[in-house]
Amino acid sequence: MSKYTSKFDKYKDKDTVYPHKHCSVCNNMIPEEDNEFGEFCSAECSGTTKTVKQGKKKKIILMAGIYIVVLTIFIIITSLGD
Repeated sequence: MSKYTSKFDKYKDKDTVYPHKHCSVCNNMIPEEDNEFGEFCSAECSGTTKTVKQGKKKKIILMAGIYIVVLTIFIIITSLGD
């Protein structure tokens, strides 16, 4: 391969590429028509996304709880300081 040729030159002769999409988790090719997993290639990728979303939700709730506790303690301390 010379320095002026692309590694994708072997695909130039292909006339068509069938319609497809890619899994949003692992980037595998999946057919464009609807499948049972939606935008994912398998149940494993779908479950991974659900787990990540649940983790983010728990993290947001925890941070809000800590913020409320710290704010409450700050208000109590400032009101008792008078």
